[in-house]
Amino acid sequence: MVENGHESSFASVPLLEHLAPEQVRSLARLGVVRRFERGATIFAEGEPGDALFIIVEGIVRVVVSLPSGDEATLAILSPGDSVGELALFDGGPRSATAVASEPTQAIALRREDFLAWLADHPQANAAFLRTLSQRVRDSNRAFAELAFIALSPRLAGRLLTLCERQRVEQLHITQQELASLLGVTREAVNKCLKQFEASGWIAIGRGSVTVLEPAALGELT
Repeated sequence: MVENGHESSFASVPLLEHLAPEQVRSLARLGVVRRFERGATIFAEGEPGDALFIIVEGIVRVVVSLPSGDEATLAILSPGDSVGELALFDGGPRSATAVASEPTQAIALRREDFLAWLADHPQANAAFLRTLSQRVRDSNRAFAELAFIALSPRLAGRLLTLCERQRVEQLHITQQELASLLGVTREAVNKCLKQFEASGWIAIGRGSVTVLEPAALGELT
């Protein structure tokens, strides 16, 4: 069972943001704290979707397998984020793999516990529908950005978002991972990053990017 100190983690999950405070508290009591070592698989693509995971500490990378045998990064998640939400509703197979990029602590909410809770709180259905509708709108907006917004502002915005969410200036992320997140080639990201570096806005390291001038990047977005 989740300790009282972790109830606030539930309140920060976007899927639950429209629930009443007492609903969040009762749902939080059903969670179980799980710990994962660096490199551990939280769940794998194709496995049955049986739980939602709320990240309390650490960084989680969400990837999918490509026909070439390579991996594409879909998201890099930090404390306050959640992964595996759809499993609560459809119980279908996982569409991606979640891996702990560093020692990670997460709260697992099992689907069977969630469905039992929902049967006792039918009024919560409207809140979930509202949140899921917003997710669809956000996805549509993301596709529009992918098609019509240039790479420089998208890359600048993604770097700033990752720094803000992870509360760091140095991001441990590869150029290929950034390319996967933005739906472009690694070469395109490399060219853009070098332009940022030449302007003195960032510093590029091996497997890392350090944001030196966030205000300058913000002007691009």
